[in-house]
Amino acid sequence: MAKTIEKTLWVEAVQPETIDGQKYIPTALCYTENSGLVFGSKAIARRDGGHVVNSEFKVALGEVVSGGSRANRREFEVDVGEPKNAYNLTKDYFDNVLKNVEDRFPRSESTNFKHPAKVIVAEPLSFQIEGYSSKWILNYRDNIRRILDRYEEVEFLPEPFAVFQYYRYGCRIPILQDATKHVAFIVDFGGGTFDACVIESTNKGDISLSGKSSRPLAADSVPIGGFFINREIASFLIKLNLEDGKKKEADRYISQYKRVLNGELKLEDLGKRNQCFIENYKKLEAAAEDFKIDLSSKVGNWRLDSDAYEKVIVDVPSDPFSNAEFVKDEFYAHQLRTVFVHEVWNKKLKKTVSNVLDRSHEALNDRIISVTLISGGSSNLKWLQELLVRDFADQLESAEPVPISHSFQEVVANGLAIECARRYYDTDSEFVAVTYNPIKLFLNPDNSGLVKDKRFKSIGEKIDMAQAKPADLVPSAQSLKHFFDSELQWKIKLNKPPKNHLDYYFSRPDSDDEFDSYNVEETRVITRDSKHFDSAVTVQIVIREDGTVTPKFIYKVGNPEFDTEENSVTGRAFHIDMTADAHEITAGDHFIGFDFGTSNSSLCVLDSNKIKVTTRRQQSPSWSGLSACISKLPFPVAFSIRKFLGTTHERDIPSTAREAFESCLAFMAYTAASEASLNSPIDKLMRGFQHRSMGPLKALLESSLKIIGNNANFSSGFSDLFNSENKIKLNRAIEDFTDHKHEKLGEQCADWQGHVELVVKVLSKSIENKLFGYSAECCAAPFSPDSYEGLFKVANDNAPFINSYTYTSEQNISDSFALLYDIARGEALCLSPFIFWFDRRHTSAPHGCFWLDKREGDLAIVKPCDEKTSMESRALHSSLSQVFDTLYEDGKLLSGPLAIDMRLK
Repeated sequence: MAKTIEKTLWVEAVQPETIDGQKYIPTALCYTENSGLVFGSKAIARRDGGHVVNSEFKVALGEVVSGGSRANRREFEVDVGEPKNAYNLTKDYFDNVLKNVEDRFPRSESTNFKHPAKVIVAEPLSFQIEGYSSKWILNYRDNIRRILDRYEEVEFLPEPFAVFQYYRYGCRIPILQDATKHVAFIVDFGGGTFDACVIESTNKGDISLSGKSSRPLAADSVPIGGFFINREIASFLIKLNLEDGKKKEADRYISQYKRVLNGELKLEDLGKRNQCFIENYKKLEAAAEDFKIDLSSKVGNWRLDSDAYEKVIVDVPSDPFSNAEFVKDEFYAHQLRTVFVHEVWNKKLKKTVSNVLDRSHEALNDRIISVTLISGGSSNLKWLQELLVRDFADQLESAEPVPISHSFQEVVANGLAIECARRYYDTDSEFVAVTYNPIKLFLNPDNSGLVKDKRFKSIGEKIDMAQAKPADLVPSAQSLKHFFDSELQWKIKLNKPPKNHLDYYFSRPDSDDEFDSYNVEETRVITRDSKHFDSAVTVQIVIREDGTVTPKFIYKVGNPEFDTEENSVTGRAFHIDMTADAHEITAGDHFIGFDFGTSNSSLCVLDSNKIKVTTRRQQSPSWSGLSACISKLPFPVAFSIRKFLGTTHERDIPSTAREAFESCLAFMAYTAASEASLNSPIDKLMRGFQHRSMGPLKALLESSLKIIGNNANFSSGFSDLFNSENKIKLNRAIEDFTDHKHEKLGEQCADWQGHVELVVKVLSKSIENKLFGYSAECCAAPFSPDSYEGLFKVANDNAPFINSYTYTSEQNISDSFALLYDIARGEALCLSPFIFWFDRRHTSAPHGCFWLDKREGDLAIVKPCDEKTSMESRALHSSLSQVFDTLYEDGKLLSGPLAIDMRLK
């Protein structure tokens, strides 16, 4: 098993907000007739009923010109009502998500009727490909600022820069935290975009220290992500069983479908055969996300040359050109790999990576890239890492990807929260108003040839040109916020004066085309005065806060004293690759980190108190020790510990500490009771257990350990809680929690953190060589009537769970069983029905984890481990009533020990 990277309190204690049961909210809308506007997973669920669900509008937002003609805006059909453009869709989505948190910082007359909060929105890097406006990022920012104009401040941070902040301050990675310089290559591969950049870490940085500790050297982006992969999967499957002639027809219809999406064609104007094909294609495309995730969770080996025969069953149209029924077919991992490598990597992503690595080459001055940092939900297709190593071995030879044990999906949201904290301590953050690609300038006077090998000399040395190369006007990683609306000037000597015209190219370095220009709308200025020239041309630019630049070429500098007129010409304004500016904040402000994604979005909300408390705790060994344990703890426990770590208001700390304390006791008690049941029925134990609270849990744990005696395997180590020293601490903890609950003890009168630390230490040490989880699937092994194959999903830390291992067993194991697997023994203990798994809707963990909460009369009450509400077990499933009756009356669990041969990779 791979070593996991330890996460800091900035990740464990600052979690995305849960909205409608989900931390990662699908970026989707459905305008309904009866329920009004629904968003998120509830909108996605409407697809099954044939409703129009709007998604993929993020990229289109950058094509909407703020204040421009409505006639030129691409419109999207909606389920009910008139079509809407990307601005309308985005505004409706933002409003519905944000209303869940806005009551924490209400607006009033004293706040000028604005919410007193600063919003930092994640943004893609500026697109640099044909088909997208050169002002895409400018339009994107303008539109979001209009949507959020009810907030005090709205700022932006490119997504890969948020990724860097996550890895630098949210994970304990020595190479990014020591006092020497390091260079990181960063990839963020989300639902709609693929961003890549190179960042240099310049010194040891603490989150509360001001000053710049990192600088971007090169970056690039392309609008390719999970949705594109889904579309390519749909294209592969719909053509899989077609003859060559029909495959060409299918390709033609797929091209027409893309034109429908772009607004170039209307679906109703196409022929019936074409319309049938497109409707079938859309169904496949909508279903692709689920079986892509399902199949990727089964892949055991991500090598490009490995066998990949893991499979899922998919529904495909028997005849894609008609309304024929869908039939079952198999989709293999090697087929998904082929689609990913050929259609996604080779055709779309590889060039972007090459651009970034080539652009950073000059700025690195022969230094090597030392680490690769990866993020984004689509990066969970780990062939990406293999392809980076294969195709860029020379540039990334010393830059192994950092392994993380959780989904890449969380990285940007937490990185934004960290950036909020950084800006609380210092608004002059390393990623504020900074260029992330060099600005080169190539000049060609009167078609005499491009000037490539001369250097520009900064007038007044305002721009640091120490590392500048020939043709560099503004090197990478230059902070420009102090020069907004100022005239920046350079001099350069040309081979001849531009008496007729001057061709000019403000450019990024590019691997194939050295004229990857910023100024695409105009590249030539006409000379008005062909007689008066100085010996050197003065190049002047004025940079504005929104990242637009106006160039001016001064051929002769004016001198009023000698009545000399200026001979100059001004070019058309263009946009450069620069992060947005930041503004001063006032103490007590709230911060919102909004990861607005093409596929899913999330929010992190902080205030000054949470930032200061988390900073202080991060420097405490006891608090950071608790944080370090979370990745190894079972999900039901890790959830409550994380909630406790994230609580910063004194009045709330005792109650969340009690929840964390009880969750540890519950897991130990339920495990010990389950192991005790292997010896004999535990009906006598269950008669005394009526509620999942401290006293009854302690009694259940202690009694179960007595039954097990010296034969403890799964419960080995729990008895440490009752040694002479710890027993005193345990009793004191229970007494403190009880007194506080009955208002006999104040919030500051007990060591709440110490009480939680006591039980966490015992539990984490006891389960070091064990895995908690469930069997994600189990089926009969081929040609073997007495053998089953399955996938064990490890459910430590936080959902979604991405680590899994294939196994074989002589028993068919239900996916509702909660299992504790002992690696050394090759055996699993079934903890059900004390703890069990069951499917649910509209949550971050669709296969939910529940545990026994209490018994009221003859009714068993159960509770989701990650929710506040409890319910009667029979409301979840009718069979559960009998299951719990058997537990209480007969003292029997759902299963005995399970022999499992797990392939740990």
